Amino acid sequence: QIAVLLMDCQGTGDMEGTSSIDNLITYISLQMSSVQLLNLPRQLTHNDVIRLKVSYNTILLSRDR
Repeated sequence: QIAVLLMDCQGTGDMEGTSSIDNLITYISLQMSSVQLLNLPRQLTHNDVIRLKVSYNTILLSRDR
């Protein structure tokens, strides 16, 4: 069986939101998914990769407990 969950994260990374909310949404989506698709209006930046890596490492730490 396959389950598909589409999570619309429109607005993450905008100037009106906070990075803590963006990080939480990223963390939740990474926790629930085995595949991530990123639809960015620009090239992936170093900061984007760092944010994804931090969220991913947090998930690994929480699974080790």
